[in-house]
Amino acid sequence: MARLLLLTVSVSVACGGTPPPVATPVEVARENDGTVVETVHEPPGLARALGPLATVQDLVRAAQRLDERGAGESDAGCLLRGGAAGGAWRLEGSVALPIRPLPAPPDALTPRLTGRGPVQLLGVWGRRGSGTLTLAVLTATTPRRGSDVVLFVTGEGAHLRRTDREVTREEAGPHAAAALAARLAAMETPARVIVTGDAALPLASLRPFLVALPASLEAAFAVALPSNVQLPAAAAPLASDAGLCLDGLPPSTEREGELPVRVLLEAIDAARPALRECLSLAPPEAAAGGRLEVSFRVAADGGVADACARADAIGDPGVRACVLQAIGAMQLSPPSPAGVVDVVVPLLLVPDPSLAQRPLCE
Repeated sequence: MARLLLLTVSVSVACGGTPPPVATPVEVARENDGTVVETVHEPPGLARALGPLATVQDLVRAAQRLDERGAGESDAGCLLRGGAAGGAWRLEGSVALPIRPLPAPPDALTPRLTGRGPVQLLGVWGRRGSGTLTLAVLTATTPRRGSDVVLFVTGEGAHLRRTDREVTREEAGPHAAAALAARLAAMETPARVIVTGDAALPLASLRPFLVALPASLEAAFAVALPSNVQLPAAAAPLASDAGLCLDGLPPSTEREGELPVRVLLEAIDAARPALRECLSLAPPEAAAGGRLEVSFRVAADGGVADACARADAIGDPGVRACVLQAIGAMQLSPPSPAGVVDVVVPLLLVPDPSLAQRPLCE
């Protein structure tokens, strides 16, 4: 019979993370023959710098560069800084790419906006919306409920589309920057606004539209995918009760062991990066998060032999499966005395409000 260990510490998991360490700008090394070798690293933050004449294409390249260097996370709370009085720009937003490599933004979006139907978004959290026009979201977003409004900025002005329905002729545009705030206010309140533009569109021309966005709206940058890109078919939905075990794990006939609570908490802490990703997969109706009570069995070798959810206030089988996979991948110190140990731990998954980013940093 396995020993049942109930942890009374709730683990709060937010969709955020600690920025990676920054490399030393200059590294000096001495070879065996006495030769001194200097390696000059790129100064911290230079990958985010954009010139005063930067375009949407430069913005996308900067996002790609940050992702490649593992420097995409940011706590700035805003997407873009600068541009005042013809000055330089800076991509401040937290980057979260759903595909690699990123495609270049299209030269002209207008030919792809002949219809007024919904568009599809592809983010690190999965897909949202429908339609043949798909955009890859480049910056981090909160998993909010509701639909998104997509802002396509071209030389003609701003074209509006939605992820949940066809827009009206009046909503579609193109709209001047001065009329954008009133047009958005007249539409059903969206969860956020997703912004993209023609490749050669100067950020200076994009800025008035970003200024016009209501301060209450979360914003994100995106790039339109080529029309010939084929996304993989969505996975079949899991059964609503998949991974649930309301009565806990079945009893074990193996010898029971013992584990210090400290070892268990260290293992769960190490699993936080994987757990953070789980809530980002939630559909809008489950985006607020909630509490899961997870039951798992630590085997004699320290691996997790089985895991299930005794209670799930989130109620989404995809999120539940992700959490159980993260718990199942944990490796602990072997129990001593040797044997199996049953554990029940409450996990609290809540969205990280710091992921909500406003368009401009001023």
